[in-house]
Amino acid sequence: MRKLILISILSGGLGLAGCSDDGGTIGGGDASLLDVGGDTSGGDAGTDTGGEDATEDAGGEDATEDAGGEDATEDAGGEDATEDAGGEDAGEDAGGEDAGGEDAGEDAGGEDAGEDVVEDAGPTCGDGETAGDEECDDGNTDDGDGCSADCTIEPTFTLTATVTLNDYPVGAVPVTIWSVTDGEDGEVLTEVGTGTSDAVTGAVELAELMPGTYRATAELWEYIFVPGEVEITDADAGATIELISSSYPTEADAFGESSFEEPIEYAVGNALWPMTIFPDGDQDYFAIELTGGTTYEIFSTNLNEAGDTYIEQILDAEGETGDESDDFLDYDSNVRFTPEEDGTYIFRVRQYADPCEKTSYLFTVIELEDPDDDDFGAYHDCNNDDGDVYPDATEVLGNDVDEDCDGYMAPDGLTETMISDTDDTRETAIAIEASIDVSYEEVIYNTPLMTTVNGVGDSDAEDWYVLDMPPHSLFSYNGLPLGDASNGRVTFYIGDETSATNTFPSTTDERYLENDTDEPTQAFFRFRGSEIEEGDSLYAFQIVSLGFDNDEDGLYSRHLYYETTDLNDDNPEIGACGD
Repeated sequence: MRKLILISILSGGLGLAGCSDDGGTIGGGDASLLDVGGDTSGGDAGTDTGGEDATEDAGGEDATEDAGGEDATEDAGGEDATEDAGGEDAGEDAGGEDAGGEDAGEDAGGEDAGEDVVEDAGPTCGDGETAGDEECDDGNTDDGDGCSADCTIEPTFTLTATVTLNDYPVGAVPVTIWSVTDGEDGEVLTEVGTGTSDAVTGAVELAELMPGTYRATAELWEYIFVPGEVEITDADAGATIELISSSYPTEADAFGESSFEEPIEYAVGNALWPMTIFPDGDQDYFAIELTGGTTYEIFSTNLNEAGDTYIEQILDAEGETGDESDDFLDYDSNVRFTPEEDGTYIFRVRQYADPCEKTSYLFTVIELEDPDDDDFGAYHDCNNDDGDVYPDATEVLGNDVDEDCDGYMAPDGLTETMISDTDDTRETAIAIEASIDVSYEEVIYNTPLMTTVNGVGDSDAEDWYVLDMPPHSLFSYNGLPLGDASNGRVTFYIGDETSATNTFPSTTDERYLENDTDEPTQAFFRFRGSEIEEGDSLYAFQIVSLGFDNDEDGLYSRHLYYETTDLNDDNPEIGACGD
C-alpha cells in the first residue's frame, strides 16, 4: 500500500501525520520515510499508529500485528529498532538518538548543527512583534516615534492652535498643523493634522503629538496670517496664529445665504466670524439673543481695503430699520445697542458705497466695556483704563505713551541717531523695507503704522532713504509729522530722475511709486525740514507695498480700491471686481 505522509515540525520534535490507504491513521511513525537514517520500506520504518511493521495495523503483532505486539514491528512501547515514541533505534521518533536524536538531522532539543529549534531567548525589541513584557514594537529601536528604544509607549501631548485678531479669537478658519524638522536643504514641513477653528474659542486641537517643533498655519481666501510655532517638550502646548490683513472676497462665506426669516444664529461671546458680502448685492442677517438693559457693541472689523459696511437693526420682514451705523474706524461699522427687554434681535450687514458691492469683514457682538469713558470699548481701545489713550488721540512727544494706539511712541526730540551724518546724502541713504498695507484697526496691537521715526534739526538738514522696487511693483509712501512744530518736505526720485516734491503734514494723501518695467530699480527719498519755527522736525515715514502687476493689465494685486485692484494677477482677462 502507498501511504501519504504530512510532516509537521513542532517546537518539541518531529512527528508524522496523515492517512493510509487502508483507513489507518498515521501518527508517531518512525523517521525512515524522512530519509533520515531509516529505510523507506520494510518492516520497521512504516509503522502505523503505535505499530512497528511496515504494514502493521493498529495493535497488530506481525505484518498485521495489532497494537501491543512484540514482534520486530511491535507497537508503541516496543523495544525493536523501529519502535515508536520512546524507542532507541536509529529510526525512532521523538527523543530518539538517530534521526530524532543526536545525529546531524536531529529535531528539537538536539545538539547537532542541524537542530530545528534553539533555546527561547524571549521577545526581541524592534522586530515588529509585540511580545512578552513589551508595551509596543514598531519595528525599530528609535526614540521619539511613539514607541521607545526599549519598546515602551512614549507619552504624547496636545497642541492647541488658536486664530486671533487683536487678542480676540477668530472662528471658522481652516488650520493646518505641521511638524518642523531639519533636512539637508533646510527645514522640512510635514503635515500632521488639519481642522477648522472653533466658532467660540477660535481653536483647533490636535492630540497624540510626540515632543518636537510644530507650526500652525491658517488659510482663508487671500487673508494674511502670521503662523504660530511652538516647541513641545514635556507638556501640552499652545500656538497662536495671528490674522494681519484681510482681502477682497472671491467667493461666498461658509455660512451661506440668510434672510430676515432665516438668519444666521450668532451668540454673544462667540469668536469673530469671517464673512463676505459676495456676490454683488449679498446681505448678511444675524439673529442674536440679547439681555434687556445691557449695552452691546455689534460691529464689523478687519474689512478689506476699500471695503465699506453698514449695520442696521431690522425690525420686521418689510425691512423697517432701527439703530444703525456706517463708519466707526475707517469704514467699519459699530452699533451701540441697549435692548429694553430680553429677546432675539435681527441685525443686517450690507455693503455701502463700493463700486463692486463686495466686502470681506469679521463680525462679532460683545458687551460694551468702557471704564475710562473715552467711547472706545475693550476691542478697539489699547488701554481701556486711560481716557487719554484711544484710536485717533493726539500723540504726545516723549512721554513713553502710545496715545493713539498706532503701535509706536513718539520720541522727545531728536536723538544722535536721528541726526547722524550717515543718512545725509544719496550715497549713504538708509535702506528701508515696505510693509504690507493694513487698515487702521488692523494696526492696533499688531505692527507700527509707520516704518521708521526720524527727524531733521533745521531747514538745511536732510535725511535720505532708498527702496528696492521689483519689476511691475507699486508702493505708496507718506510722511506723518509728530508734534505741533513739525513739518517738512519730501522729494523722491526714481533712478536718477526727480519725480515729485511734496510738503507734509499729510495724514491721508498717499503718494504712489510704480515700477512698470521688467527690471528692478530703486527709489530714493530725501526729507528736509521746512519752515521750522521752533523745536525739532520729527516725522514718521511710511512705505506700503500695494502688490504687483504680473499679468501686466495695469492693475495691482493689493491696491486700495476695487476699481484698480486685480483680483487675479495671473490672468489679464480678470481684473477689478473679478470681472
